[in-house]
Amino acid sequence: MTWGDLPVTIGGPIVALSGVGLVASVVMYLWPEAPATFRPIPLEEALQYLGLESKWAATMDRNDPHFALLVGLRLRDALRNGDVKARANPYHAMRGGMKQPPLYALRPVEGPEWENVHLDAWRALNMPTHMNAVSTGNHEGFYNIVLDEAELRALFPRAGPLKRRRMLKAQEAALRRQFESLPKEPSDQIPDPNPEYHETERPWYEERTRFTIREAGCLAAKVGPTEFDKSDLAHSKASELRYYVSKGRIPVAGEHPGVLAARRSPLSSGLSIPEVTLDTYVTKRDLEHFLDKPLSVWLDVQDEAHWRKQNGG
Repeated sequence: MTWGDLPVTIGGPIVALSGVGLVASVVMYLWPEAPATFRPIPLEEALQYLGLESKWAATMDRNDPHFALLVGLRLRDALRNGDVKARANPYHAMRGGMKQPPLYALRPVEGPEWENVHLDAWRALNMPTHMNAVSTGNHEGFYNIVLDEAELRALFPRAGPLKRRRMLKAQEAALRRQFESLPKEPSDQIPDPNPEYHETERPWYEERTRFTIREAGCLAAKVGPTEFDKSDLAHSKASELRYYVSKGRIPVAGEHPGVLAARRSPLSSGLSIPEVTLDTYVTKRDLEHFLDKPLSVWLDVQDEAHWRKQNGG
């Protein structure tokens, strides 16, 4: 081979490599883009990340009483606008409710479906339940909700370690203030040497916002909270109230709407529902409503028909 033959010898491979590169470019251009991997994060953990670790939360005032509401609204807006994708199992409270395994397959939750949804960020930040369920109205909703973690973190980047430490301290301080502001339960107070209830004394229930079913029975029977075991009427009222709470006619204090719907649906036995006991709490408002209404208001259709039959109605 002479120097004159060198361009021809090298030129062949160069042309071949150029052709291969051109073909590869065309294939990459025409080949459909591979779908991004969906990294699931439960809804409750997503709310905790947004409220406790994100840069967005670091710019907010955690002492604002509406902070948790703002966290829920901000994430709900991101889901509604399609900035963060989500998947979930749909449920209908009157058609099986929330069962495990689910009756309906996991599917994407489209943006418009988040329009009327309330995300309970306060519960996620303060007393997690791991329910990951929401109601959309008309006895319908979603559970086993997971979000795309990559999209969530891209939209709401994580704050630096110093900011996260400040946010956690602010969270601890807020919880401490909430605890200190709660009305003391009778068990937290110095025992009264004369526990007998007197009409002339300041009512023991005056500043309470919620009551155990046992205390509600005492209130209905007009006896003191220590007189429950001695009052047949208090036992009767407590048993009656406990029945209505277990049937979903009256909600447990702070109960998730999905659990309340499951209590009302006889077909939702697949969901693990907390047992209603005499120590279960109900709100003062629901208790007052229960005491003011006649018995038939709280009976479901079958019980009411039975009651009418027994009473000649």
